Amino acid sequence: TISGGPESIINPDNGLLVPPGDPAKLASALIELRCTYARFESEKIRTYCVTHFSETVVTKQLEAIYQSL
Repeated sequence: TISGGPESIINPDNGLLVPPGDPAKLASALIELRCTYARFESEKIRTYCVTHFSETVVTKQLEAIYQSL
């Protein structure tokens, strides 16, 4: 759901977001995902996850924050 966190992770290439508390939009998004599943490229999603959220990337980001303090 659009709740102040997932928006920084989910994009049109790897998923869909819906407003919280809106079952009709959630149902619509689930149907859309089922009908358009093939448009999501698993290797592209994997690459995105590794380049943005791997242990190495997150560790470097945390080190940079600690160094700035």
